[in-house]
Amino acid sequence: MAKSLGLIQNQVKRPPATLGKPSIKAQVIHIINKPMPGGLPKKTSRALLDNEDNRMVPVIRDPKKVNEDSEAVFYFPGCGSERLFGQVGLATQAMLYEVGAITVLPPGYLCCGYPQTSAGEAEKGHKISTDNRVLFQRVANTLNYLDIHEYLLEKNVRLEGVTGVRYMYHDPCHSPMKTHQPQKVVSTLMGVQVELNDRCCGESGTLAVTLPDISTPVRFRKVSFTQSCLMSALHARPQRSGTDGPPSCRHLNSSACAVFHAGPVE
Repeated sequence: MAKSLGLIQNQVKRPPATLGKPSIKAQVIHIINKPMPGGLPKKTSRALLDNEDNRMVPVIRDPKKVNEDSEAVFYFPGCGSERLFGQVGLATQAMLYEVGAITVLPPGYLCCGYPQTSAGEAEKGHKISTDNRVLFQRVANTLNYLDIHEYLLEKNVRLEGVTGVRYMYHDPCHSPMKTHQPQKVVSTLMGVQVELNDRCCGESGTLAVTLPDISTPVRFRKVSFTQSCLMSALHARPQRSGTDGPPSCRHLNSSACAVFHAGPVE
């Protein structure tokens, strides 16, 4: 009710300086101002595919396209792209299915350990990532680790005839693209020049929950930068903003910027 009446919006419109430890009241207001996004899938991508049994290793493929030379891809969706933003995991698997890859998923739901590490629980995060490495060696042995967009680029996947819509790309602070230059990858896939939407979103890991007083001004600068891009480049055209990697980056409230937010693979 306080939010609907505009009583707690000053922290969003003009975030205060981050001097000293904020009060409990201030932290609660920060979190209320930026709740979890709505309209999310009701089921996880794994549940929609009916493969939640952690005793099985799911293999997804199109029998009409698979042959002896087909590549096998081990896809680790992560908890964010599987539980929270399930449409990202589904879009990734759909693209791999479309290009004729044999997609192998890890058995059951897994976390990469990054949230624990970024929250200061390094020992717990290291244990999770080590357990994952052991499991991956049992399931798949691969020499190349590629982001889904880099993989699609190497498979010559392209959009054609894109008109009327301008695109911006948010390259995460810890970008998963390690082999190719991210902005070039996205521009090639989209078939048009995609502008880089710079600056940190202020959401990644557990920062927005553990230190909302710092996350809010970081996000404020991101929104301000996005708005300036809109003013200089849009001229009433629809604009889409894409990001790759951490699902927390998608939590950026782009409605304040009149931007449709989606991952490039979507």
